[in-house]
Amino acid sequence: MQHRGWLMSQALKLCRNETDAEDLVQETLLRFVKAFEDREPLPERSTCVSWLTNTLSNLFYSQCRKQQVRKQHASDPVLAERAGLAPEQGVASEFNVPPEQLARAVSQLSPEKQATFELYGKGKKYREIASALGIQVGTVSKRLHDIRVQLGKLLRTNDKVN
Repeated sequence: MQHRGWLMSQALKLCRNETDAEDLVQETLLRFVKAFEDREPLPERSTCVSWLTNTLSNLFYSQCRKQQVRKQHASDPVLAERAGLAPEQGVASEFNVPPEQLARAVSQLSPEKQATFELYGKGKKYREIASALGIQVGTVSKRLHDIRVQLGKLLRTNDKVN
């Protein structure tokens, strides 16, 4: 606890936001307590300072990576459900197309891909889709990836034509 003020100043330099800095310091101190709760006495002061500094930095960078991933997921139709969007909304908004245009593009997919996309559009999880179609979960994942790529091409082509 004697390093809390110093940690807070370091966190503020990284975050530039007091609330985020407080959260970062709290998580760092919590991890310190968990890591060293069974050690009596605590390591040397320099070791503690080094550990706290590294942990604070690692937590901050991890937090930044998570924010970037969330931003990417929001525009990814396969992962849009996690961001609170329906897959169709994610695809339609990503390519800025009306639902009718999306429906035309989906109709050009193979029957297997259409069935996969339809189940995913109903909010089914990968395992549920795999079970319903009698395929492996990895196949579902691959199909949804291929669907994204194919729809992207179809929608971009249709957009150029219109």
